Amino acid sequence: MKAGGVWPGQEDRIRVDEVGIAYGSVGRCRLRATFRPIFQREEVRLERVASEGGTIASIAGETVPLTACQAELPASGLVGIERLRLALQLRNMHLAGSGEGEVLLDLEPLARISRAAFPEQLAAVMDAVGQADVDPVQVICMLPACLVDGWQTIAATLRRCGAGVAMDGFGTAGWSEAMFREIRPDIVRADADWFGQVCRFGATVRLFGTLVDRLQEERARVLVACVDTPEGLAAALKAGVSLVQGGLLGGHETAGVAAGDEALDIADLCRAGGGTVRALL
Repeated sequence: MKAGGVWPGQEDRIRVDEVGIAYGSVGRCRLRATFRPIFQREEVRLERVASEGGTIASIAGETVPLTACQAELPASGLVGIERLRLALQLRNMHLAGSGEGEVLLDLEPLARISRAAFPEQLAAVMDAVGQADVDPVQVICMLPACLVDGWQTIAATLRRCGAGVAMDGFGTAGWSEAMFREIRPDIVRADADWFGQVCRFGATVRLFGTLVDRLQEERARVLVACVDTPEGLAAALKAGVSLVQGGLLGGHETAGVAAGDEALDIADLCRAGGGTVRALL
């Protein structure tokens, strides 16, 4: 990392292993970045174009919930571990398997721990983008649900830094088209439970497609991140969404051992769904 912009205590928590993968060291805990693939349709295949960042924690070589690491820290250290997680995702995104693609960062955990100080923490995250030698246009940040009242300010800050903006919750009662038009997000993520209901009927899939068209006419890409079945994939593609992600397409992969950027064949993925899926496609 470059000198001068490092978070206090952050530099000495980041190590690089023998194959060049950055990992975090916090007491007995080790943190490693993970990446979950995001795809877009290219004719009969799905091409990996982005990744969602995540974290896996371990103690003495055994995988543990992140809460086990958090429990070993004083309350004042929780912000630091969230910043460290984001820093590791940025430092390792070149190993995510999507080449020069984008990375989607979840700001919610950091915001929940430090709501009052979030503007300062967000500035630190944006500094980390430069320290990691990442082009800001490759970074898309999900607006934190716990700070809805501050979304406009947060979005403006992200855009000044060159980063993109993502909104969650499309399809829920809290979704606001007025807010969408004020924020003008780059990505809109559909609510998983709501999308599950959409998939049940052809008529609701068609209605969803109409809504997708409206959003994408405003230059927002629609992401369905809960594609766990052939039926779910078929419904998302029938509706014309820009991006898909989910258990059917691949889970979180530890940085450095990612599956790569190989395209997925849509027919192979949907074959198990039989006639229902073929009708949707």
